Amino acid sequence: MLEDYSTISLKRNVENLESRYDLQRDIYALVLYEYLKNLFGPKEALQKIGGVYYFFLRGMIYGESSGIYSDFFGVWKESNLSVKLF
Repeated sequence: MLEDYSTISLKRNVENLESRYDLQRDIYALVLYEYLKNLFGPKEALQKIGGVYYFFLRGMIYGESSGIYSDFFGVWKESNLSVKLF
């Protein structure tokens, strides 16, 4: 459990090699990309992937952004999706 659910703390936790949220994000992104690629082709598939959110319910406070992590740029490159995992 985290002591602090601020944006900076969540980013540090997600990118921490021990928590492996980054691996979870990459696996889900690859699966989603492969699915969308089969439907729309590679270029349009990347355009349709918007990003990822993690909601740490324990750290969420009404009216604040604490407990919410988002990433829109880190993983969404076709070359990164395959190379990171295989």
